[in-house]
Order: sequence, then C-alpha cells, then structure tokens
Amino acid sequence: PSPDVSPDLPGIEGFTHAIVYVPGSPAIWIDPTAEFTPATRLPFQDQGRWALVARNGTTQVVRTPQSRADENVTRFNITLKLAPEGEGSLDMKEEETGAFEELMRPIAALNPEHVREQKSGGLRRKVSVELAEPRDLASPYKMSVSGEGYDATRTEGPRAWADVSPLGVDPGFLSPIAQDSSLLREPSEAAQRTQDYCLPVLFTEEMEKHIIPPAGYHLHWPPALPWREIGPLTLERSVKVQADGSVQLKYRLVSSKYCYTPQEARTIAQEIHTLSTSRDATIRVEFFRDGEK
Repeated sequence: PSPDVSPDLPGIEGFTHAIVYVPGSPAIWIDPTAEFTPATRLPFQDQGRWALVARNGTTQVVRTPQSRADENVTRFNITLKLAPEGEGSLDMKEEETGAFEELMRPIAALNPEHVREQKSGGLRRKVSVELAEPRDLASPYKMSVSGEGYDATRTEGPRAWADVSPLGVDPGFLSPIAQDSSLLREPSEAAQRTQDYCLPVLFTEEMEKHIIPPAGYHLHWPPALPWREIGPLTLERSVKVQADGSVQLKYRLVSSKYCYTPQEARTIAQEIHTLSTSRDATIRVEFFRDGEK
C-alpha cells in the first residue's frame, strides 16, 4: 500500500483511497473496490491505516480496524496413504481465511490452471485439483488435491516410509524474512540494519498430517517433534500414534507481532533455513512389515 499519512499533519493530499464507514457499535468499514473481500471486514491492505472520517465533528484521524492472528489462517489437512509397494497417495484439504484468501482468490479466478499445476507438484498419477468458486465470499476459500505416486512416500519390501518436513508449515507473511539471504550472513558493522521488519497482518499457519501404513506394517519408532523456538515465535509440533497404527502429526505457528527487530528477524530466518534446508531437514516416518522388526 501507499505510505500512511502523518497523524500530526494529515493534509488532504495524503489520502489516496476512499472507503465506506458505517458508525455503530462496532462500526463497520467496507472497501467497495475489494472484489475478493467480504463486506464484513476490510482487505488487509486497508487495515491499521490512518483514516479521516468525512463527517461533521471530525477533529482527528483514526486507525482502521486490524484483524487478529486467528482471523488470517492457512490450514492444511493431509492424508498420506502408503501403498503395498512403490509410491503412495496424497489427499489434501486446504482452507484459507482473511488475508490469505484475499491473496489466493484473485489468482484462482484469473489463472486457475496455474494454481492446479502448482498444487499438483509431487504427484504422478490420477491427479485431481478442485478449487472453490473464488467469488463466493460466504465462507473461507477451500481447495482439495488428491493423487497417486506421491514422491515423498514409498514402500520397498519390508520397509515403508513417508518423508515430512520438521518445519511443517508455510512461513506465510514471514516469507520475505525467511528468503532474505542477507539475514543468513554475519552482519558487517558498517551495514547493520536498524529498522524493524514489519508485516501487514498477524497470522496463523496450521498443518495436520495423517500417515497410514500399508496393511500388515507397524511403526518403527515415533519421530521426535518437540515444540521449537524460532526466535520470538514458537513452532508447536506434536506426534500421536493412533489405535490403528497410523501416525498423526500436528504443526502450528502463530505470528502475533507486526514488527520484528533486526536481531529477531535474523534468528527467524536462520531457524527457518535450518528447518528447511539442513541435513536434518527431512524427518522419515518409517514402518516395517510385521515380524521384521
């Protein structure tokens, strides 16, 4: 978005966009130009901005409402079914709310084939990608992906496994920090950043992954997935072995700050890099045929 106006000197030339304000308790703010945002909230680009309410009695600018972390959520529910031999299958349900759906809906509306191609990565056969109607704003945006020949799963004779990420979730709006290669290098004294790294919204990333072994196979050992500190953030992780021998993994990451100091951003980038690209960046959930181990 454009630079914000100064609340100490809010000249009319500083305002570049008009939205609708309906007084009440609570007041309602609507951006009628936002095609992919329901009238119940402002698009995330309009949130937390200084606004001048054009009515008698206005003496100062006010902040537009901001959403909570639990209102901007990406939620994945994935089932991996290991085959009796070879690569297994994947069934994924994805749900986007708030700022995340505002980013996904226009892409799905304007270039659905690109979304289908992107979401089907890693699958070789019988691939199906279903996209919700992007202009139906009555509920969160949903997608589903299924297919066979998923390259992160395999059964070879007495062994079957699924490879999973220790990070588990997408960095979301932390991606610019995570992808800033300068944060992975030791800072030079002459070029140290002093300004905070700021994000447009608070948000939550969630992942639930269910791994089903082939019939007649048992889990070798539950993977170790303790909670992990990522600088000021906490990556919640858990493992549960179900009564039927399948394994359930859960991940949750909440970004509850708008701005991170340079040192916090450096730690976030380095931790995400370690979880994504290091030698230990893949966790293998392994099963053995009954009677083998």
